[in-house]
Formats: sequence, C-alpha cells, structure tokens
Amino acid sequence: STGMQATISGAMLRFDETYLIPACSVAHPSRYNAPFKSQIQTWVHKLSNTTDIIENWLQVQNLWIYLEAVFVGGDIARQLPKEAKRFQNIDKSWVKIMS
Repeated sequence: STGMQATISGAMLRFDETYLIPACSVAHPSRYNAPFKSQIQTWVHKLSNTTDIIENWLQVQNLWIYLEAVFVGGDIARQLPKEAKRFQNIDKSWVKIMS
C-alpha cells in the first residue's frame, strides 16, 4: 500500500505540475490572455476542483485500506463477526462502484 500511495502521490504531483500550475500562471492578467479571461478562470476552477476530488478520493481509499486490514481476517474480524460481515457486504458494493 505504501508503494501504491507513492505512485498516486507522484501522479497527483504530475497532474498539478502539468495542468493546474500552468493554468494558474496563465490566469494572471496579461494582454495576451485578456480575451480568454473567463474561459481561463473556468478551467482553473475545474482543474482545482478535480484536484480536490482526487485528493478526497485518495483519503477515502487510504482509510478503506485500513478498514480492510481490520475487518478481513484477524482477531478483530473474529471478535466482531456481524461488523466483519457488514464490512464485507459494503466492500462488495464499494468494489462494484469503483470498477
């Protein structure tokens, strides 16, 4: 999971460097981009929202990995069988939604 997190973090950094940072720098007023100001602002907003959504999704994914380790096998799953079964059902739905 740490390797996957590093890969995802690297991908997010590349996304920011490739799209968000240049878009923000283009958003600064200049005579060259003045005619496109509203379009630039719209795209900067969309890219910023996309980054926020991906970061939130990654947080959920990291928490899910933690919960999966807790409820799939091990002592806790044996001590809390109803909760473990519930997690398994939710996990099936999660996998279906994310596929």
